[in-house]
Amino acid sequence: MYSLEEIEQKQGKLSIKSHGESVYTDIQEAVKENSYKARWFWELLQNAKDAVEDDQSVEVRLEVTDEMVKFSHTGNPFKIDEILELIIQGSSKRESENKTGRFGTGFITTYVLSLKVRVEGKLDDGSSFNFILDRDAESPDAFLKLQGDCTKEFHASLTNETGKTEDEFATVITYSLNPQTAPVARSIFTKLDALLPYVIAFNDKIKKIIVVRDGKPTTSEKHQSLKDWNDGLLP
Repeated sequence: MYSLEEIEQKQGKLSIKSHGESVYTDIQEAVKENSYKARWFWELLQNAKDAVEDDQSVEVRLEVTDEMVKFSHTGNPFKIDEILELIIQGSSKRESENKTGRFGTGFITTYVLSLKVRVEGKLDDGSSFNFILDRDAESPDAFLKLQGDCTKEFHASLTNETGKTEDEFATVITYSLNPQTAPVARSIFTKLDALLPYVIAFNDKIKKIIVVRDGKPTTSEKHQSLKDWNDGLLP
């Protein structure tokens, strides 16, 4: 007869496998779904907003070339649970009901850029990390193995040495592009130039967005309050 401990262990393994298979399927569908190709920036921007408290603001930097997309922000350090949720592709939303969830399931849509993502940042214990989040699997079983490998790589990358100060862009997410995904990355510019002033005006948490296109930076910044803007005090 099976003991309760054996049953619980088997149940845990089945739960992990079931979740992994579900995430693998979601990623495969997201990469093929054309409608997601316009969402990646907005999902990353939401993650940046969720990285600060309601009384804080965040600065964002987006750099795009033919070879890569680099998204960075000045949000707060991560909790260890948030990184582990990223690796298993869960969501930390339940801890903060007023947030969408730092690295929640919406992050899956950003894999239209690349299935291998470099994630750099700081933990709330003062340590730093820099590892590859690898989703480039050909089967659910291979995906589960990659999850375990990512956890090990994350742990191996932990260090207490960092040259970044608190007000710098400590969180950095980098996607390597290829000839097929580079146009997807650049397509964001067709709407970004027109929308950024409104994004800045109507989002109290976003202080500044810097867009670097092929080495040329453009900055959108909140200079005055939305009330002043509504009162017509801005040019």
